Amino acid sequence: MNTIVKTAALLIAALSSTGCYKATFVAEPEAAKREPTHEEWNHHYVFGTVGEAEIDAQRYCSGEVAAVRTGGNAGTTTLGIVTLGIYTPRKVYVTCSDSPRLTARSEVK
Repeated sequence: MNTIVKTAALLIAALSSTGCYKATFVAEPEAAKREPTHEEWNHHYVFGTVGEAEIDAQRYCSGEVAAVRTGGNAGTTTLGIVTLGIYTPRKVYVTCSDSPRLTARSEVK
Protein backbone atom coordinates (compact mmCIF):
# COMPACT_ATOMS: atom_id res chain seq x y z
CA MET A 1 0.00 0.00 0.00
CA ASN A 2 2.80 2.40 0.89
CA THR A 3 4.45 1.81 -2.51
CA ILE A 4 1.19 2.62 -4.31
CA VAL A 5 0.83 5.91 -2.44
CA LYS A 6 4.44 6.89 -3.19
CA THR A 7 4.04 5.98 -6.86
CA ALA A 8 0.78 7.94 -7.11
CA ALA A 9 2.37 10.96 -5.42
CA LEU A 10 5.35 10.80 -7.77
CA LEU A 11 3.07 10.53 -10.80
CA ILE A 12 0.95 13.49 -9.67
CA ALA A 13 4.09 15.57 -9.03
CA ALA A 14 5.50 14.69 -12.45
CA LEU A 15 2.28 15.51 -14.29
CA SER A 16 1.75 18.76 -12.39
CA SER A 17 5.24 19.94 -13.35
CA THR A 18 4.36 19.82 -17.04
CA GLY A 19 2.67 22.73 -18.72
CA CYS A 20 0.75 23.66 -21.80
CA TYR A 21 1.96 25.96 -24.52
CA LYS A 22 -0.21 27.91 -26.91
CA ALA A 23 0.53 30.92 -29.10
CA THR A 24 -1.99 32.78 -31.24
CA PHE A 25 -1.34 35.41 -33.90
CA VAL A 26 -4.50 37.20 -35.05
CA ALA A 27 -4.84 39.66 -37.95
CA GLU A 28 -8.66 39.68 -37.87
CA PRO A 29 -10.34 39.49 -34.43
CA GLU A 30 -13.46 37.79 -35.82
CA ALA A 31 -11.25 34.94 -37.11
CA ALA A 32 -11.05 33.56 -33.57
CA LYS A 33 -14.72 32.57 -33.87
CA ARG A 34 -14.25 30.57 -37.08
CA GLU A 35 -12.99 27.03 -37.55
CA PRO A 36 -9.40 26.72 -38.83
CA THR A 37 -8.98 26.29 -42.58
CA HIS A 38 -5.91 24.07 -42.21
CA GLU A 39 -4.37 21.96 -39.43
CA GLU A 40 -0.83 20.59 -39.45
CA TRP A 41 1.36 18.66 -37.01
CA ASN A 42 4.83 19.91 -36.03
CA HIS A 43 7.28 17.36 -34.70
CA HIS A 44 9.25 18.16 -31.55
CA TYR A 45 11.23 16.01 -29.16
CA VAL A 46 12.48 15.98 -25.55
CA PHE A 47 9.51 17.82 -24.05
CA GLY A 48 9.37 20.21 -27.02
CA THR A 49 12.90 21.53 -26.58
CA VAL A 50 14.35 19.89 -29.70
CA GLY A 51 13.08 20.63 -33.18
CA GLU A 52 11.66 23.65 -34.87
CA ALA A 53 9.26 24.22 -37.70
CA GLU A 54 8.69 27.07 -40.09
CA ILE A 55 5.17 27.34 -41.49
CA ASP A 56 4.25 29.40 -44.55
CA ALA A 57 0.62 30.13 -43.71
CA GLN A 58 0.09 31.94 -47.04
CA ARG A 59 0.37 28.66 -48.92
CA TYR A 60 -2.88 27.42 -47.31
CA CYS A 61 -4.97 30.53 -48.03
CA SER A 62 -6.13 31.89 -51.38
CA GLY A 63 -6.84 35.16 -49.55
CA GLU A 64 -5.18 36.77 -46.56
CA VAL A 65 -4.26 34.82 -43.43
CA ALA A 66 -6.62 35.80 -40.59
CA ALA A 67 -5.06 33.84 -37.71
CA VAL A 68 -2.38 31.28 -36.88
CA ARG A 69 -2.49 29.31 -33.63
CA THR A 70 -0.11 26.70 -32.27
CA GLY A 71 -0.90 24.39 -29.42
CA GLY A 72 -1.84 20.89 -28.49
CA ASN A 73 -4.90 18.72 -28.38
CA ALA A 74 -5.82 15.37 -26.83
CA GLY A 75 -3.83 13.48 -29.47
CA THR A 76 -0.60 15.43 -29.07
CA THR A 77 -0.86 15.32 -25.28
CA THR A 78 -1.46 11.57 -25.30
CA LEU A 79 1.58 10.99 -27.52
CA GLY A 80 3.73 13.10 -25.24
CA ILE A 81 2.62 11.12 -22.19
CA VAL A 82 2.93 7.69 -23.84
CA THR A 83 6.45 8.45 -25.08
CA LEU A 84 7.40 9.97 -21.69
CA GLY A 85 8.13 13.30 -23.36
CA ILE A 86 10.53 11.94 -25.94
CA TYR A 87 8.14 12.84 -28.79
CA THR A 88 6.01 15.94 -28.14
CA PRO A 89 4.21 17.09 -31.28
CA ARG A 90 2.35 20.41 -31.57
CA LYS A 91 -0.47 21.39 -33.89
CA VAL A 92 -0.63 24.49 -36.06
CA TYR A 93 -4.05 25.85 -36.99
CA VAL A 94 -4.34 28.35 -39.88
CA THR A 95 -7.54 30.35 -40.39
CA CYS A 96 -7.92 32.13 -43.72
CA SER A 97 -9.60 35.49 -44.23
CA ASP A 98 -12.79 35.86 -46.20
CA SER A 99 -11.27 38.81 -48.08
CA PRO A 100 -9.12 38.22 -51.18
CA ARG A 101 -5.35 38.49 -51.04
CA LEU A 102 -3.97 41.89 -52.02
CA THR A 103 -1.54 41.93 -54.91
CA ALA A 104 0.97 44.62 -55.80
CA ARG A 105 -1.32 45.81 -58.57
CA SER A 106 -4.42 46.05 -56.36
CA GLU A 107 -2.54 47.92 -53.61
CA VAL A 108 -1.56 50.82 -55.87
CA LYS A 109 -4.48 53.11 -56.71
